[in-house]
Amino acid sequence: MASRDKSGRSYGTGRTRNYATVVYQESAPADWQAVLEECFISAFISPYHDKDKNPDGEDKKPHWHVMIMFDTVKTKEQAKEIFDKIGGVGCEVVNSMRGYARYLCHLDNPDKYQYDRKDVICLSGSDYENVIGLPSDKYTALADMVDFIVDGNIYSYAVFLFWCRLNRPDWFKVLCDSSSAFIERFIRSRYYDRKESISGAIGLMQEDNFVNYAPLFRLLGERKLKRSDLLDVISRKTFNKLTKGYPVDLKTINKICDFLQCQPGDVMEFDKKMESAPEEPADPVGHSVDDSVEPAGTTLMEGDVEAEAVFVEPPVLPKAERQVPAVKGNRYSRRYYKKVKGLGGGGSVQLSPP
Repeated sequence: MASRDKSGRSYGTGRTRNYATVVYQESAPADWQAVLEECFISAFISPYHDKDKNPDGEDKKPHWHVMIMFDTVKTKEQAKEIFDKIGGVGCEVVNSMRGYARYLCHLDNPDKYQYDRKDVICLSGSDYENVIGLPSDKYTALADMVDFIVDGNIYSYAVFLFWCRLNRPDWFKVLCDSSSAFIERFIRSRYYDRKESISGAIGLMQEDNFVNYAPLFRLLGERKLKRSDLLDVISRKTFNKLTKGYPVDLKTINKICDFLQCQPGDVMEFDKKMESAPEEPADPVGHSVDDSVEPAGTTLMEGDVEAEAVFVEPPVLPKAERQVPAVKGNRYSRRYYKKVKGLGGGGSVQLSPP
């Protein structure tokens, strides 16, 4: 229970920061919003509630909801002094600033009319979007962004961010606060997946077809350009792929089309491969394909001796007669070989000639 001084005003435990009231148009000054703004107190003014219904279905009297938020705790009487200046009816303590702020637009009451939260008036530096934010709202916004990116075929984070700044401030705020890396990685992943799928599609087409860049080279001739002029926009490696009919990525095709001011169909086409491999040419010597049949002209005559390949194992020299590389000044010199290895003794070591 609040304590009171001699004048009857409460103090101590009865004080709080946030209070709310209802303002009707006929009982409020014409400039009541300007009067409230001149009090320099953070406040929210709801959209004009002219579509509310009573439980019996009748229309409610149009009104505004006003919530003021002090920087320090104040008594109810101090808050009522502010409300009296603007013609507010009643003065209630706000137990949950977020809950009451969301009620200004019926955000948590789907059975009631949903007012646009963009119509909420914020005074003295108050931030309505920050107050009404819920942890679940962040994930709902991210899910909506993912769906929007997929449906819109967006592959650039910069383009998406710029669009959000102009069209969806709520998404822009979520991105700037903590979710920028998540969306950026998602867009980048989609870009790489798309690139891989395109490369795979080209590879599948390559299995049954081969790329023909004859239209490109014809177009160069028609415009009196050299093939080497393509090196102004593509690398030598890519140029070699073109000349050999190998597939290239769409980025390269795009560069060429920008350079020649044409369409992809003007620079490439796909041709069907031969369905059956050509027959192998006959052996010019006249040998039979069947190895079991002895080739003509190779029959052994009487007296001929069939030669056989015999593997001759090289002779193994005695240890003292093995050739040792004579490298002066290292461990493989003859002196080292004789003295250290003990092969010389009192006599000489016979080494094989080089």
